[in-house]
Amino acid sequence: MTGCSSQESSHGKTVLYFSMWDGDESMRVIRKLVAQFEVENPDVEVRFVNIADYNSYHQKMMVMYAGNAAVDVAMEDPGHFQALANRGALLPLNQFYENDKTFNIGDYYKPIVDAHSLDGKLYVLPRDIAPAGILYYNKEMFKGSRHPIPGRQLDVGFQGTAGT
Repeated sequence: MTGCSSQESSHGKTVLYFSMWDGDESMRVIRKLVAQFEVENPDVEVRFVNIADYNSYHQKMMVMYAGNAAVDVAMEDPGHFQALANRGALLPLNQFYENDKTFNIGDYYKPIVDAHSLDGKLYVLPRDIAPAGILYYNKEMFKGSRHPIPGRQLDVGFQGTAGT
């Protein structure tokens, strides 16, 4: 998740616009977390901007920024946040966590934190390690082949197995 830099006031509350590409299942979890956040921060209201089509999400984010209609909090991934960060559309998060004694960036998986950083500045606080992906395979196809059934840790040698 990234931090942008605009806010508006509504009924004495600060309104934050939060964009994401998640579907229904993930949205249920996010809505619960946001409801908890709003209870803990009664002067803040979060409004969702769900752009469910991942393939057009990042283009829409660029258009929103260019049109001066950027959201305040945005879901971003390692392959796309740089375009917004390089244009000054994202606020680096370092200043927030470096002065917060209750937050330790070291609790996060360093390679995924690094993947969401640019020039030593963290722009996206990772919520998962989705870029690592999940691999499903058919064990039956391995039985009787010259290849062993893969274990929990795949090595580079596994890459050529699928085609043989």
